[in-house]
Amino acid sequence: FLDLQIEEVKVNAGSALAGRSLRQARLQQDLGILVVGIIRPTGELLYNPPGDTVAEPDAVLIALGQRRHLDQLEKLAAGEANPGGG
Repeated sequence: FLDLQIEEVKVNAGSALAGRSLRQARLQQDLGILVVGIIRPTGELLYNPPGDTVAEPDAVLIALGQRRHLDQLEKLAAGEANPGGG
């Protein structure tokens, strides 16, 4: 059983995700995370965002994945880790 969960994760301005596209962030490839939506700082909801969508500072990612991977995403979005687990 995959134990999938969905979570909202805020992108902090100093994080490695801020200003990068979803494709560049490699969330699906590196963490197995699927971003199903993004709430932009303006409040606009993007459902099923394409890979070229940029994770703006203060945006909220709506992410689907396993708990351990979502925990890694939270650290990454907070600026506590680098992409690829570094």
